Amino acid sequence: TLVCIAVCIYVSHKVSHTISSPIDHLIHHTRTIKEGIWTPVQEECSDTEIGELFKAFNSMITAQEKLKNDLLESQKMKTKISLDLLQQQVNPHFLYNTLDNICSLAEIDEKETLIDIVMNLSTFYREGLSNGKFYITIKEELEITEAYLHIMQVRYFNKFDYYIHCPRSLYEYPCLKLLLQPIVENSIYHGIKELEYKGILEIMVTEYTDAIRIVVQDNGIGFSKEAYDQIWQTGSDHFGIKNIHQRIQLYYGTEYGLEIANRPEGGCITTITIGKEAANQNGLKSSDR
Repeated sequence: TLVCIAVCIYVSHKVSHTISSPIDHLIHHTRTIKEGIWTPVQEECSDTEIGELFKAFNSMITAQEKLKNDLLESQKMKTKISLDLLQQQVNPHFLYNTLDNICSLAEIDEKETLIDIVMNLSTFYREGLSNGKFYITIKEELEITEAYLHIMQVRYFNKFDYYIHCPRSLYEYPCLKLLLQPIVENSIYHGIKELEYKGILEIMVTEYTDAIRIVVQDNGIGFSKEAYDQIWQTGSDHFGIKNIHQRIQLYYGTEYGLEIANRPEGGCITTITIGKEAANQNGLKSSDR
């Protein structure tokens, strides 16, 4: 009788362990999923019912992971479309003002200046449209920016000078297009334009191990804390700045982006940091450059 009891206890314990051990493992795995680790459970189970339970659980995890990825991709695409549509709103007022300048120059028969401004306007929009490409080279981005600055120099005659410093070795690196124009526009309209003396605007491109940094600085009036807070608010007049930051983080990652601050010696400094490899990972081919 004692032997039978001992055997029954052993068998009962063995059967219980066979069932409870996989269940405990499954419960533990559900906790990891709750923490955001969406991986199928790895467990060999000979019991038919328990094995089916694990298969059903893994099937659910796979389906949920696919659904999550689809939702993230859908949200990412929605954000891309939203930001790209917003980007199209950055320059219309610049075009209107330039056309007004062209009319004025035509009326006073300033032919050379008129030709100059029309050629730069053509360069700005030809390069800016860039056949619908998201990425262009740094050289092309600087050409767009220089065309814009040249037009603004005609509009604000003798109001500011600009300098662009970029090593030739960085010319062919890809970057998102129209990163700089809203920044230099902001420097001119909200900083340099208000000066009683001549403004200076500098653009410097520097290479780092895994990133490229573009710094835009001016000797304008700078900005207040209220103006800084307004830059990051939805619907502000500075929406182009916020848009740049969002686009960089969307296409390059959250470790990159845009920073803006007052310079100790006066004026504003804006720093753009983009990744070297992110563009290729986002599908940029050599034919797209």
